Amino acid sequence: MKKSKIVSPSVILAIESAIGQGSIALVSGSRILAESRGEASRSETLSVEIEKLADKLPAGLDSIGRIAVSSGPGSFTGLRIGIATALGLARALDVPVSGIALLEAIASQTALETDFMVATSLGRSDVCFQYFSPGGIPAGPPQALSFVEFTKFTAGRKNPLIAESSLFGRISGETEAFGQLELLRAPENLAAVIAFQSEISSDREGKIEPIYVQSPRAISVF
Repeated sequence: MKKSKIVSPSVILAIESAIGQGSIALVSGSRILAESRGEASRSETLSVEIEKLADKLPAGLDSIGRIAVSSGPGSFTGLRIGIATALGLARALDVPVSGIALLEAIASQTALETDFMVATSLGRSDVCFQYFSPGGIPAGPPQALSFVEFTKFTAGRKNPLIAESSLFGRISGETEAFGQLELLRAPENLAAVIAFQSEISSDREGKIEPIYVQSPRAISVF
């Protein structure tokens, strides 16, 4: 059977390679045209997965009009892989590329009318989180703590916490420790979130500055 092609006037390729196993998405306007999760964190599989998705477009990779890539926070290696791939492909296709802060992108997708936090797993044992005001406005820089310290830090807090998928699952299994915290799940495909944010970001192009955040093991935040 002949593979159907996707016809779209404007396509964004989005890459998120620094959280979990990563994700990729092709987005046009408010539509997710194609997506892939779990094969974006390694350099040897990322390019292959991008080509597989691009095969669904009428002109393959040449259908891509812009590239958006997560600038973090996330794993050091994953960020390097995603940003290097995005920059190289943007040069090859002669299209603009932009770096998008992941936690801010997730925050922008919510309509919460109170202060809230967005958090994601950072490696196997740490959590990266950031405070936001209503409207997704950053109320402080990203911070990182071990999962145990994050549990203590959020104890007694009632404001919503939006957690990416793997962290959501882990917190859900620790309901007693997290008490009255209102827990919400972030979208599964973070690359799509990156793409949507790139359409409203004022910094679409320019040098991409990775956001590296590490847990201060010996420093208390209290």
